[in-house]
Amino acid sequence: MKRLVFILVCLVIACPAKADFTGADLHSICTDNQDLCDFWITGFMSGMFGSQATAQKENVTPVSCLPGGMTESEARIIVEKYMRDHPERLHLSARDTVFTAFNLAFPCNRFVPMLPEAKAATNGEANPPSTPILIPVQEKDGSYIVPVLINKAITLNFIINSDLPDVSVPADIVTTLVQTRTIEDTDFIGTQPYILADGSSIPSPTFRIRSLTMNKTVIENVIASVAPAGELTLGQSFLTRFKSWSIDKAKQALVLSP
Repeated sequence: MKRLVFILVCLVIACPAKADFTGADLHSICTDNQDLCDFWITGFMSGMFGSQATAQKENVTPVSCLPGGMTESEARIIVEKYMRDHPERLHLSARDTVFTAFNLAFPCNRFVPMLPEAKAATNGEANPPSTPILIPVQEKDGSYIVPVLINKAITLNFIINSDLPDVSVPADIVTTLVQTRTIEDTDFIGTQPYILADGSSIPSPTFRIRSLTMNKTVIENVIASVAPAGELTLGQSFLTRFKSWSIDKAKQALVLSP
């Protein structure tokens, strides 16, 4: 417990929110130096393979399913295509750029239905597969915010952000969740590299959220990562658990298709 809290505190101190090595930086490197580009991408891939193996060992859904035997040039082509297709997203960190490219190319899709107690709360009727799930959201400064109950213990506001590869929780909030036992030591399943502005990296813990509850809909075993700072976000590790999703502005709702 003390070691984990120490790592989280170090993340808060060492990694200010604007200290990211961005996707634009990675794009510049890949344009100028193919070998260095391969070095960065394979470094990120190593972290993803580690998290993928750990998630599968823990019998939870990985964020992405990278195929074995993929070459450096094949990986670079995937990432470079994503960066060419999405220049508007290159302000995000290089880590998020690479992770999102691979998550979209090799998704692991699995929807976990409502738990029995959630069904009871809806008079015993679960959402049928063909019925969209509507989750009320609040719009603020161009973003959409949804209250989420974490592990049936505490409700926090998350921003929906499909640009990010996973559910992301700032280190200071994770520290509080650990100290209050909302997240247990056994929920932590590995680490992935977080790239600092100077190009160096530090380990960033990944963990399993046992349940996320929104408007009586429960999603189990969601992989999340610890961010040095910033907002709580619902990224691809949550959104890809559904066949599709959208924002209905008229109804002010997140629409999820199981």
